Amino acid sequence: MANTATQTVTSSGTWIAPAGVRQIVVTPKYKTNIGNYTGSLGANFSCWLNKSGAYFAFGQNNLGQCGTSDLTYRSTPTIITSVQLKKLFKADMVVNLNQTWGLDNLNRLVSWGQNSQGQIGANDTVVAKSSPTIVLGTFTAKQIATVADSTQIVTTLGQSYAAGHNQDGEGGTSQLPGVGGVNQISSPTLVVGGLTFLSIRSNSNTSGGAFYGITTSNVGYAWGWNSFGYLGTNENPATVLSKSSPTIIAGGLSWKEIAIGAGITTAGKLYTWGPASNGGLGDGTTVNRSSPALIASALNFSKFAEGTQQIVLDDTGNIYAWSFGGTSAFYGSSAVMISNGTAKFVSVKAYTSVGFALALTTDGKLYSWGANASGQLGQGDTTARSFPTLISTLSDVVDYKIGNAIGYAVTRNGNVYAWGSNLSGELGTGDNTPRSTPTLVATIKLPIVETSDLPNFPSSTQINVTPGTSYTITFSTAYSTFNSTNVAFGELESLAISYSQ
Repeated sequence: MANTATQTVTSSGTWIAPAGVRQIVVTPKYKTNIGNYTGSLGANFSCWLNKSGAYFAFGQNNLGQCGTSDLTYRSTPTIITSVQLKKLFKADMVVNLNQTWGLDNLNRLVSWGQNSQGQIGANDTVVAKSSPTIVLGTFTAKQIATVADSTQIVTTLGQSYAAGHNQDGEGGTSQLPGVGGVNQISSPTLVVGGLTFLSIRSNSNTSGGAFYGITTSNVGYAWGWNSFGYLGTNENPATVLSKSSPTIIAGGLSWKEIAIGAGITTAGKLYTWGPASNGGLGDGTTVNRSSPALIASALNFSKFAEGTQQIVLDDTGNIYAWSFGGTSAFYGSSAVMISNGTAKFVSVKAYTSVGFALALTTDGKLYSWGANASGQLGQGDTTARSFPTLISTLSDVVDYKIGNAIGYAVTRNGNVYAWGSNLSGELGTGDNTPRSTPTLVATIKLPIVETSDLPNFPSSTQINVTPGTSYTITFSTAYSTFNSTNVAFGELESLAISYSQ
């Protein structure tokens, strides 16, 4: 039986891989960990968690998505004390998300908001749940992914449970949709296959629902809607319209991250599949594909933007895009670098239905580009921009969110700023006036919240090593690295290196 061990590193230096060790997991512990305040930032509302476990909510509330036990819109942050929360989930960004998810102080999953398809998992289809509702099940949730009124709940054991819409088989429970079939799942139901997931991501297309999961062995699976070959399972979408059980993505590749019709391997290589219209595959071709094909082969990539597969970060912090890149600009049918090569980015978030994006740099600067009719770029005007442009009025940004023509930023001192459309009071400024410049949300002052992860970097990184080889560890207030691999972003207390012998 293999023995497991953990070594703790507290400063820059070298680390030698012990005999027999070929794979490690590096987990950061942060000194200052500001993040994980926002839960579901939906189309026109947001919720923010404070250190005491109460949460603030404001904006659109027609489906109870603020959790205030009513359907009244709010333009000023309201403190809700009906439940004590220890975490708000950052649900995978999709268009028109109208639920909020959190863990209460007993580690129970709770949710509120839209429930027309039973997507909250409370064994009913009451359209509007305006108060926090306990989700059925004895599991402990670690991630929520949602699309088209369908939910995947990933547990701390790596299992996934489905709830909600199932008309494309996106539940992954092998329950067939259609006439006489199972089109709704109102109680969390285990996804079939006996799989253990690292993470699950949804597509961002409201025409149909699909999910993409990566297992602990880095195998990629997909299920749900298969139009244009979006699932990547090498099956003809004209005859295989959907899959109701997780199916291996073709190619036998080892995956680090998968988005709708695209994936990044553990070696940092970028593959795409699905529709080729408008240069959607990023390889200059015009033919749809139902299985992954390599693009931009000379480059290595680290992560996709939240909200689109057509914006991606390379391993040096540059931004690449193709087609519309989830924004109002058009970059052509091949992947091109759209950042200036000087600023180095750690994450990108796009809101495709409006066509704009935000991106954060290693030194806490926020950039924006795309459509700007409501001032959502935060540039002090309503002029669209095709390339990332610095929001000069913000600095020391540690977290940010993007919504329906709205943006939010959290700075290191705990201040929250908002800008863009304000039709439902979603900026929290006490009125319905849009703002084109980041404006302080005066009633929210967020203290440091101790959480297990920062919002813009994974909580742990799996790395292959060679026994007896020396590796360089570098601590930094921005990127910290294990050799050339970025393993943390922010001021570190230590790195834990875990392995089996």
